Amino acid sequence: MKKQKIVIDLDTCIRTGQCYYMHPKLVAMREDAYPQVINPQSVAEADMQEVETLLDVCPVGAISLVDAQ
Repeated sequence: MKKQKIVIDLDTCIRTGQCYYMHPKLVAMREDAYPQVINPQSVAEADMQEVETLLDVCPVGAISLVDAQ
């Protein structure tokens, strides 16, 4: 399985907070209320089900899963 990572487009993000309220294991809130991925390097295979729900929770689609390099 190839490594993947969570990316948040902060230009698209409207700071509803759903990502860090509902998925605190994956995303934290920065001081400016924007989300920050907790482990930006890669996603553990065990967390993939939670990542799928994380992608769906963003009302503007600012969160995506991309191949880690």
